[in-house]
Amino acid sequence: MRASAETRASDAGSLVIDELGTAAALLAVATAEGVRRIPDGSIVLRRIAFGPWRVARIVNLGAGVGVVSLCIPLSLPVVLPDLSVDTSQGTRRIVTQLRARARRARRSLIALRLFGMSILVALVIGVPVATSRYGEWGLVVSAATVMLGTIAQATVAWRALRRLGDTNAVALRRTLPLLSPFGAPRACEVVQTRILTGLPPLVVAHLLLGEEALLREMRPELYDIARDERSTWLDSMGITERVHAFTAQPADSAWRGSFCPRCGTSFHDGFAECSGCEIELRGPRPVGTPTRFRHSANEPS
Repeated sequence: MRASAETRASDAGSLVIDELGTAAALLAVATAEGVRRIPDGSIVLRRIAFGPWRVARIVNLGAGVGVVSLCIPLSLPVVLPDLSVDTSQGTRRIVTQLRARARRARRSLIALRLFGMSILVALVIGVPVATSRYGEWGLVVSAATVMLGTIAQATVAWRALRRLGDTNAVALRRTLPLLSPFGAPRACEVVQTRILTGLPPLVVAHLLLGEEALLREMRPELYDIARDERSTWLDSMGITERVHAFTAQPADSAWRGSFCPRCGTSFHDGFAECSGCEIELRGPRPVGTPTRFRHSANEPS
């Protein structure tokens, strides 16, 4: 009796190990969908669940390749290839375009994220468990369930792309890769990228992040833009003064010693140059200098 119980316990332990091993392998393949080729000068934005957008810290794999997300669609990435601004369109028109596109695809994006998470869970957990517990029938049923989910999700993505202006052929070409269970979680990323297509990346970053987050998280990039021929981009967006005022203080608003105006790093006495940015330090600030930049009266808080 005891030997039989020990045998059953051993079999159950082996079964769990097999399930975990299979789930880990499937998760690794699904995670590989977060690897992208990232052009020089690109900025990656990422949104966790339905929270705010943030600048993502990518995992650099070398040769211009990096991991932009470890779990799509829970962590939704967007790669902005550069920070250019086409001033011919006018910032107000760009904002109107982006908001109109977002409204047309809002419900689809929510549905696609929920679909994507369900498919990922079914693929990584459902298929291994069903196969190990119920054999071939478990594999057939679980795989069929995943495929039905991918087809339904691809249909939602195709309709969203059509509403965003894609032709039938273009929308179909974009959605065909989503029929793969491993590529299916990227459906929301495909639609989100289409929403932003053709819009100036710097303006997109400004709108998605918000002004405070843009200044805080993209300070080095904005510092560089404000000091070369690209400064007209900031003029067209109406944030030139804010960028200059923000880079005139350290990241630690209470610090009154020397600091790097580009990255905001604070330095104690004895340093003359920022080792990371290779530019001359600024400061210390006078005692009467405000510790924080305040909004002007005509800007939203």
